[in-house]
Amino acid sequence: FQFFAYTNWKDSPYALQSSHTVFAQKTKHPSYAFLNSDVPAAPTVNMVKNTDSSYTMTITPDAGVTDPQWFVIYRKNTSSIDVDSSEIVKIVYADSAFTYDVNFDGLQLTNTKYYYAASMCSRYWIESALSAVVNTDNLPILPPQVTAHDPAANATEVPNNQVVRVEFNKNMNAASLADNLTISPTPANLSLQWDNPTWLKDDHLILNISASWEFNTTYTITFGELTKDQIDLQLDGNKDGTGGDAYSFSFTISGADEEPPIVTYTYPAQSDFDIDTDLPVTLIFNERLDYSTLANRLKFYYGNTSITPSYTAFTGEDDRSYVNVKPRSYYPSNDVVTLELLAGITDTAGNAMESQSISFTTDSSMYLGRKMIDNFTGTYEWKTPTYSGSTVGINSTSSSSTLQSTNRVSGMSDIKALKIVLVPTQAEWFARVHNADLKTYSNLDTSMILQAYVYGNGSGYKFRFSLSEREGANSFEVSTWYTVDWTGWQLVEWDIHDPAQFGEWGGMTGGTLDGTSYGFESIQFAPGTEDPEAPVTVYVDQLRMATKIEGCYPENHPPVIEALADTFVAPGGYVYCYAVYSDPDSLDVLTMKVIPDTSAIASYISSTPVGKFKLKPSAEYIGNSIIIVTVTDNGVGELADTMYFNLNVSNSSITDIPESFTVFPNYPNPFNPVTTLRFDLPTSDQVRIEIFNTRGQQVAVIADRHFEAGSWNLNFDASFLSSGVYFYKITAGEHVAVNRMTLLK
Repeated sequence: FQFFAYTNWKDSPYALQSSHTVFAQKTKHPSYAFLNSDVPAAPTVNMVKNTDSSYTMTITPDAGVTDPQWFVIYRKNTSSIDVDSSEIVKIVYADSAFTYDVNFDGLQLTNTKYYYAASMCSRYWIESALSAVVNTDNLPILPPQVTAHDPAANATEVPNNQVVRVEFNKNMNAASLADNLTISPTPANLSLQWDNPTWLKDDHLILNISASWEFNTTYTITFGELTKDQIDLQLDGNKDGTGGDAYSFSFTISGADEEPPIVTYTYPAQSDFDIDTDLPVTLIFNERLDYSTLANRLKFYYGNTSITPSYTAFTGEDDRSYVNVKPRSYYPSNDVVTLELLAGITDTAGNAMESQSISFTTDSSMYLGRKMIDNFTGTYEWKTPTYSGSTVGINSTSSSSTLQSTNRVSGMSDIKALKIVLVPTQAEWFARVHNADLKTYSNLDTSMILQAYVYGNGSGYKFRFSLSEREGANSFEVSTWYTVDWTGWQLVEWDIHDPAQFGEWGGMTGGTLDGTSYGFESIQFAPGTEDPEAPVTVYVDQLRMATKIEGCYPENHPPVIEALADTFVAPGGYVYCYAVYSDPDSLDVLTMKVIPDTSAIASYISSTPVGKFKLKPSAEYIGNSIIIVTVTDNGVGELADTMYFNLNVSNSSITDIPESFTVFPNYPNPFNPVTTLRFDLPTSDQVRIEIFNTRGQQVAVIADRHFEAGSWNLNFDASFLSSGVYFYKITAGEHVAVNRMTLLK
């Protein structure tokens, strides 16, 4: 699990996949039985039924427990719970009785009961016997339903390369669906692909249907009444709560498209002013784009600066393309910013746009700092809208709070945003999307203002923020209501120092910050004046505190990267390199990219130490590759520095083979924080290089692989270590050498 200790694991695509596969279930820490093998006493467990779909468990430690211990709660759909294979649903650190709420939405993968038991683990993770097993009654269960599809029912002018996307409320049985799917008329080249079919959870929820659709043809897709989910419940096609009926929808393929796409909406709009220096640009097109043609065709210009920004793009329910564009850095203050769309952006039929641009003027403020409350990567749990007892007039089965990566603010370090769906059942409604974790654990810096990006659709519903007040005269404080009269991403601010920006909530607020501390607790929603019963879909990203002042950002200075020596590696082998770089602007965040000039060499950037990367040629590749290393800051203009070095890939890396195994003193020594380790290897061998502190503890392994015969130089970056004396041990076959080095910071 060491990979997950690094700070940026959650921002990689692997994190989403692994959280649903390898790490789909909670897990316990391995035991330290070699330190203490005493087995603790088992806790007792009691379960109380609140409603047919809600239960409360009380876990009570043994009477002899006085210090906090770890409690593990297990679940299974039979009573034969065991600690090695049953699902862990919660791990709690406590020294007294605590409760665990169990709620079911009808979408669980059992149509009978769930059984629960708990154990207690000592501080050495020695686990007790299980408590007595408790169980729910037979649980309410919903049959599978189609919740959404694209194109919509009776859609017209659907492009002939449309991939039909169908979403279900439950994990579906793929074989059953394929057997009961009919399409009339039958298209050629039919293909069914599921999103995430190998996941252990959230699998087989979204089906993608592709085919050679004919122009000017109406198709009807039908899922038969025998279509089943993964617990063999039949499809509820008419959504009356009872399975056993089919679901159909039709759409019409358009004629041949010969018109280029058109930008129908932008925010900011042309010539807008007083735009926040951290606001993304929202673009809406009249049709679907070929998203691959956006690459390198979006450019920001201001002053003498040109930036290629990051972007996200998706197809809306209206079959139009939505593109969000943002640089990693701030725009300059009080300056004209131009976003240019270069010629060549095409629709799915290949019709290309001419170039066009929009310009806007930023405001005269600048950011001094930001502190994240939640960037919606899954650290904190956002409850469904109907979880809160305050919510009224909202459909419990159709409303949801989920984390997704389709629509989010680009230019940030993470890849998710919160999606909230509210389906009203009456004209007067109120929804509270609550986060108990943030309420308990977040501690807001009240010297700053509160901000969040909110993606609106202009429909006029209202929302506000709510804080939990600790040791004050009131339980909560809320902002005033914000009316969502915009489309796209808007940066919403609550100045918590301005009394005029406080609202009132049921006599539980006071309109001022008089508590000792505050946690963020919920986002609340209410209907607008027009069409109050219309469903609401809202996205929220980058919930944070920020400090802004009037003024312009100081001049940004580029980072500096030191040169790297040429190096070599055998085909199919790998080599670690260590880039050393810095920035004269201490607050800048630096990003490194490593780009070989051939696809035959793969590059991997390590999370730690900073600057470490790995180059691995394929087993078939022999030759010389130029490796490009670029470091970019996140200051205004996103300045960068680049260096190049040669990687020679051959089976004979050098012409002069050393006569003996020799380890040379590291250079420099003392060093801060990088030094070079040199050794001669007379024959190819397995080499292991370890770093130890003065207590004999291993603190790093910088190489453990096969080396060809030759003279080798390896950089060691000790930036993660404290100052002191260390020893490096190089083992090559039967040869061992140990040298001393001194780190001075």
